[in-house]
Amino acid sequence: ERLKKDLARTVAAEAEREEKRLEERMVEERMAEEWARQVEEAGRLAEQERARVALLEKRMEEEQARQERKRVEEARRLAESERVCLALAETKRAEEAQGRAEQEERARLVKRAKEAKRAAENEERVRLAAAAFKSVEEAQRAAGDRAE
Repeated sequence: ERLKKDLARTVAAEAEREEKRLEERMVEERMAEEWARQVEEAGRLAEQERARVALLEKRMEEEQARQERKRVEEARRLAESERVCLALAETKRAEEAQGRAEQEERARLVKRAKEAKRAAENEERVRLAAAAFKSVEEAQRAAGDRAE
């Protein structure tokens, strides 16, 4: 009877140890599966992160290229604006120079006209004076002829 009890206790203890080993193995397997799942998840997340970083880098490159094109276009516009301003300034200088030349020409023409008028007036005075002198001379001659 005692042997039966000892044997039953031994079998029960052995069964309990076996059950514990099975539980430990199941726990280890679950931990291994969980670890494998976490490794897989970490790999998937890392791949997503690499894809996100690549997309961000591509967007940054596109933005830099867009900004560079914008800077080049702005520089082009500024250069064109500067060329237009220089051309306008040159045109204004030319117009001012032409205006001065025309004003000087008008001044010369006015001066010549005044000189011509003065000369004509002087000629008229000389002619009138000569005519008056001639009239006086004729009058004196006539008076002298009468006196004789």
